[in-house]
Amino acid sequence: GFKYTSEACCGVGKYKGQLLCIPVLKPCVDRKDYVFWDAFHPTEATNELLGRDLFSIVKPIINDP
Repeated sequence: GFKYTSEACCGVGKYKGQLLCIPVLKPCVDRKDYVFWDAFHPTEATNELLGRDLFSIVKPIINDP
C-alpha cells in the first residue's frame, strides 16, 4: 500500500500540492510510497495500479467473441 496518500512527492505548499514540482525542488526518495507526484500527476506506482485494475475489468470484454 501507499504510505503517503494526502501529501505529494514533490511540490510546495499545503500537502505539497499548491505548485507543481519544479527543477529546484527535491523530490521524495521513495516515490512508490506516494499516490501523487505533484499537485496533479499520479506517481508511476499509482498509474501501474490503476492500469492493472482497469485492464482486469476490460480484458473479459475484449476477449469476448
